[in-house]
Formats: sequence, structure tokens, C-alpha cells
Amino acid sequence: MTPPGDPTVDPTVDPIGGPAESADATVTVDARGLRCPLPVLRLAQALAQQPPGTAVRLLATDPAARTDVAAFVRMRGLLLLDVRVECEHTAYLVVVGQVPRKSTGGA
Repeated sequence: MTPPGDPTVDPTVDPIGGPAESADATVTVDARGLRCPLPVLRLAQALAQQPPGTAVRLLATDPAARTDVAAFVRMRGLLLLDVRVECEHTAYLVVVGQVPRKSTGGA
């Protein structure tokens, strides 16, 4: 059993939540039972250890995580792919790396 907050790699799941079809893996951070600010800190720690393009799935039971994760992702320019309530916790799927900026049409 993985201790809470310990990032683990689950190679059987792709970033969309289905079976993996490539060598890419989703890193799962189990922050269930941890209170603010620990879920976001564990997410930040996991993101810093992964190459761009990796999906990190945060599991959290703290209700504050909903606003904390959204603010963290926005401030860091990351991509939040999914937020899903799963039984007694919420799962947040974040992709490592920056969100591509839209071109302003300048030369």
C-alpha cells in the first residue's frame, strides 16, 4: 500500500483515464486525508520531478483543494485536464509543462 501523498507511477492508465496504449504513464499523488496546503504542495513536488507532457493525477479529500488546485494551475500556466469526484475524494489531472500561449498575430 502506498502511503498518502507518495507520488507513484501507474503505467496502466493514460492521461485521459483509460488503459495506457503507450510508454507514457500517469503519476498519481495520493493526498487523501491531507489538509491544505499539503495536497497542492505534493502536486507541485510531483510536477517538478516529471518531464514535460507527463500527466499527474492528484487525489484529495480536502474541500479546499478544489480552489487551491485551480489557483495553482492558473498561476503556473499549467493545463488542468480534468476534475472528477470519485467516491470520497476528488481527482485532478494536471499536465506537466506550460499551456501553449495563443499567438497575438504580431510579426
